[in-house]
Amino acid sequence: MGASQRPRMKILIIKRDPLTRPDGISQFIFSLAGAWLREGHQVVCAATHGTNLEAGVRGLFEMEQLPQLDVLINTDHLSDWRKFIAWRRQGALLESKYQPDLILINGAVPIRFRARTILVAHDVERRWLGPLGPLGRILYKTMTYRLVEKVVTTCPELVPHVARECRLEPEKITIIPTCIETKRYSGLPLPQRQPLILHMGQQDYKQPRISLQAFSLVRNAGARLVVTGKIERSFLRALHKLPQELQNRVNVPGVVPVQKLKQLLAEARVVSIPSRYAHPVASPTALEALASHTPGVCSKSVTSLMARQGETCFVECTPHGMAQRFDELLGNDELWSRMSSKCSEIKLQFDASTIAGQYLKLAMDSAGEKAAS
Repeated sequence: MGASQRPRMKILIIKRDPLTRPDGISQFIFSLAGAWLREGHQVVCAATHGTNLEAGVRGLFEMEQLPQLDVLINTDHLSDWRKFIAWRRQGALLESKYQPDLILINGAVPIRFRARTILVAHDVERRWLGPLGPLGRILYKTMTYRLVEKVVTTCPELVPHVARECRLEPEKITIIPTCIETKRYSGLPLPQRQPLILHMGQQDYKQPRISLQAFSLVRNAGARLVVTGKIERSFLRALHKLPQELQNRVNVPGVVPVQKLKQLLAEARVVSIPSRYAHPVASPTALEALASHTPGVCSKSVTSLMARQGETCFVECTPHGMAQRFDELLGNDELWSRMSSKCSEIKLQFDASTIAGQYLKLAMDSAGEKAAS
């Protein structure tokens, strides 16, 4: 059934953390929401908590039309225990308020909804431990993952880990890639590219100091490094230890507007992604690089769906190896053009309209299975 033939649906997308947090899950949520809104579906995006929703979302994400936004509790900070209580007390009221046909959950919530439900596991990082520590987290996820009809992971590498942690059979987990609004990104042709290496994010798991160390080993004297994101003192201390000549070629602009970030992605010759996760994930940074036709140098934490060695990126584990790949992508026009072309080719696999259709198909298949049983 094509997009024009699908029945119009009411869709509720849930996020446990604030919708205004500029992370990959928010990017995924609003990319999907935009695609569904264009098809004529009604979309509500709800979180456990948050404030200034509309202004925050408009400031972080480009959207032709905003979905309806809602929260259970109007506050910026909430403990994990309070999140649990909020969903137990108010989750059913949220469903009654919007009467959705489909609910897409990002981050396990302790409630069984009446509507068709799909839970998306974006990673298996140990963020929510609860009062019982790691055991409490495992028990919580084992319980909540059984409250939904379908479980999805965004890359194949996560399947065995999600299955083991949540006591699920691997064959019952569906793989649907994450997504992005590819039409909102563009890559400049080679003559307009700069000898620029871009690193996005200064959180510890993004490992910006690894990119800095690799940059200090680059032979190309004209190369520059830009490191965006909230400025961390630990990164500045590492930067100030470098020779002044190298410091002069590093720009740390802090958090930049979305249009400026897309300009940097379009102008750069290479994106550095040394991110560290417990298991490979569908990195939003790698996805934005693909959408901008910009090859990357990645860690092993990026899923092979995106990080295709020698095609869309180079996978390197050491600063010396990264520096060598930086020099190759900065100086070899033929290599760069070939890899950039491959990025532009496979980015369509992650386009929001394509992925939105896959979720609706999964929901319809789930409804068919439920009716048959």
